[in-house]
Amino acid sequence: MSGSPAQPRPAQPRPDQPRPAQPSPDQPSPAQTRPAQTRPAQPRPAQPRPDQPSPDQTSPDVLGVTLDGVKTVRQGETVTLHTGFTGLQSVLILWFYGPVDPDTMIVNSHVITGEIITDYSDRFRDRLQLDRQTGSLTIRNISITDSGVYRVQIISGKFSEKRFRVTVYATVPAPHIRVRQSHSAVNGSSGPKCSVVCSVENGRDVTLSWYKGKEILNQTSSPDLNTILSLVLEIKDQDCITYSCVSANPVSNQTTQLNITELCPHSPGCLRALTPEVSVGSGKEAAPTPMALVPYHPHV
Repeated sequence: MSGSPAQPRPAQPRPDQPRPAQPSPDQPSPAQTRPAQTRPAQPRPAQPRPDQPSPDQTSPDVLGVTLDGVKTVRQGETVTLHTGFTGLQSVLILWFYGPVDPDTMIVNSHVITGEIITDYSDRFRDRLQLDRQTGSLTIRNISITDSGVYRVQIISGKFSEKRFRVTVYATVPAPHIRVRQSHSAVNGSSGPKCSVVCSVENGRDVTLSWYKGKEILNQTSSPDLNTILSLVLEIKDQDCITYSCVSANPVSNQTTQLNITELCPHSPGCLRALTPEVSVGSGKEAAPTPMALVPYHPHV
């Protein structure tokens, strides 16, 4: 009698082996488990430290080198270089200066054991004043030799730097007008002419201009600071327009009016009959022209 083949029995776990964990009825099966959805972590905005300026108080390039602006001032004035920071406390503040490259330290302000110590450069003597809350620097009685580039460094956890270019000008001197030539008509000219010249000592960015009323006639300037700026003006007879010579630089200007009757005695001019002649450069009035006498005939 032939028997059926023996069926293998399932392997029985050994007593010393743990049985696989059975899922509890209240837990979903692996097929029913969806992968967990994770949201990316949102970074929190950095909070500024109490002793550091907030981002909206500085330019976008506050980390590194920034150019805050250009200052143009008159000699002898007081100028303040504003950093734009506020609420500075336990920070190191350094100011540097140089005609082109600001590499000379002029202010060193730091805190040691709660005490603020600020050292100023002897170059500026007692003309510097630092605002510890803002880092701004004030320069009193500024001079032409103070022109250049100023750099501030503020260090407190991070490094911040700003630069300022300061240009100092002297007040421009008043121009001087003198006679160049006064002569009668020649070569068919319409009448007598008077040639005058206006001059002024040159300086940085100085211009010299002739005006006819409010209209500018010509202008000159020169990069050579050791020269004298000059402009010639020729005036025709019976010219009654007001002429003026103006010297100017970025912070000041000076005007000298042309007195035709004073400088052009050979040109009658429209006002000469009403104004006594004045000798040029002497400061003394010339004798007035004698008036014609009308005979007086009393009634008999």
